[in-house]
Amino acid sequence: MIVPKRLTAEGGQKIIKESITYYKPFRLIVKDQCSGRMKTRSFILFRFAILSAFAFIMAGWQVLHPEDDSGFEKDRMPSFTYTTLEGEEFSKRDLKEGKRYMIVYFNPFCDICLDETQEIIENRHLLDNVQVIMVSPNEKKDVNAFVNSFKLDKYEEITVLHDSKDVFYKDFGATGYPNVFLFNEKKEMLMFFDSGVHVNEVMEIYDQQIFSSKQGSKEKS
Repeated sequence: MIVPKRLTAEGGQKIIKESITYYKPFRLIVKDQCSGRMKTRSFILFRFAILSAFAFIMAGWQVLHPEDDSGFEKDRMPSFTYTTLEGEEFSKRDLKEGKRYMIVYFNPFCDICLDETQEIIENRHLLDNVQVIMVSPNEKKDVNAFVNSFKLDKYEEITVLHDSKDVFYKDFGATGYPNVFLFNEKKEMLMFFDSGVHVNEVMEIYDQQIFSSKQGSKEKS
């Protein structure tokens, strides 16, 4: 059996210092075990109490202030103002009431965005009572070229907007191109996609939401 050598005071201090360096989260515990001082334990409890109080305060803040720095309120469509390709302002107030909303954040040079646009055009007859809003921060001439190539201006249910101030990603919390956000008639968010999505899947989500609402109404009655 191998018997470990007894640590000298100097050697023990060296190991403690290395432990403190590599295991900073356990610094106070290591120190407590080596020194045997009760005050270190008290400090740990005091620090735990401070952190718990801070967490409680932050939780209360989130309840009272549901919006984050981007202005995006959980499960609700944020306020926004972009411009049409004719240069007119278009905000949340300009959305058609009683519709469901499919908001697509796109880049005219993104291949997946091109596929998503083609998917929407070819299956627009399935988008029952859905207003499609497509938003791009690219240069206006590039967005115009994109619209012309797909002849998007002839589809009444599709509105293309220019994010000239490049604030959509802050407004909606977008992560890339394309991003697709689905909202119901009450402008409550149902689903977020960080890539393209098939129209059939979009309608399944909307139909499921309608079914859930009807089931809820029956249970209340």
